[in-house]
Amino acid sequence: MQPTPAVFGKWNLEMPIYNGAGTVKNTEEVRAMAESPACAVTGGSYTFKKRDGNPGQPLWIWPGGSINSLGIPNGGYEYCGKEMPTMVQICHDNSKAFIASVQGDNAKEFGCMAGVAMESGADFAELNLACPNIWTDGSQKGIFGFYPELIEEILSWVTQYVGSQKRIFLKVPPYSNPRQLSEIGQLILSRYQHMIAAIVGPNTFPNSFVVIRDKGKAPRPAIGFGKGFGGFAGKEYHPEALGQALQWTDVLDGSDVQLIGMGGIHNGETAADFFQFTKAAAVQVVTALFREHKVHPQTFHRIIDELLDVPELPGRT
Repeated sequence: MQPTPAVFGKWNLEMPIYNGAGTVKNTEEVRAMAESPACAVTGGSYTFKKRDGNPGQPLWIWPGGSINSLGIPNGGYEYCGKEMPTMVQICHDNSKAFIASVQGDNAKEFGCMAGVAMESGADFAELNLACPNIWTDGSQKGIFGFYPELIEEILSWVTQYVGSQKRIFLKVPPYSNPRQLSEIGQLILSRYQHMIAAIVGPNTFPNSFVVIRDKGKAPRPAIGFGKGFGGFAGKEYHPEALGQALQWTDVLDGSDVQLIGMGGIHNGETAADFFQFTKAAAVQVVTALFREHKVHPQTFHRIIDELLDVPELPGRT
């Protein structure tokens, strides 16, 4: 199938499939992704304070999926101010949009990071409301996207830093309670539709726990940090992610806020699921880009070739 090009402002994404946050952090990684078949590049997530990420074994990948507790390692505000203009230029030289995924420890820091992204020339700022893997002094922090009052506070600060430009993406967690998903969606549409260009999600399923059993050895948690919790993603997460995207399709119906789907996209068929059964304008890929715990942007060649071979649904063009 040939997906309909996604239009975001001045950007017409002919083959609307690109990387999700966490796969690209620094300038050279941006360059590699920009030179791949991905239609755009997401950099980050980036936080106000420099973060080394969580120690130990923070990522485990197996054929069915992945679990991670990376903890958003990145260079912070100063690094972004210095390097992000170059990242943007690299993407534009390759005729691709640059999306800066940003997060803060508090609402004001979200605004500050969205501001530095726009000042650096980023085409969009993706507010990461969904990371479950931030720990401080042995305690796990909450997930911003579950708290309507925090979402409002964050968007208020973002407005102060960047105005009401419709260049904001919101990355959301999975909501197992459908009423909560609907209520969050209605909040966004009723108060902030003028600035939100897209909902991105769902992010990983939080606080998953994977056990590794090696022959002759004692079982151990796959994540060697904290209590072994991590965000679950990849192939086996696809049904849950697709269900979330279907619910967002209903909530966003009739609005000009678009949906960018993600979750378990590992081949052409799973990408096609989002385009054929939801109203996703574009999709993001993360786990499938990893081989031997390294990101391989050229994986997009395979996924796109497979996507083009997927038959159209009957009655659709």
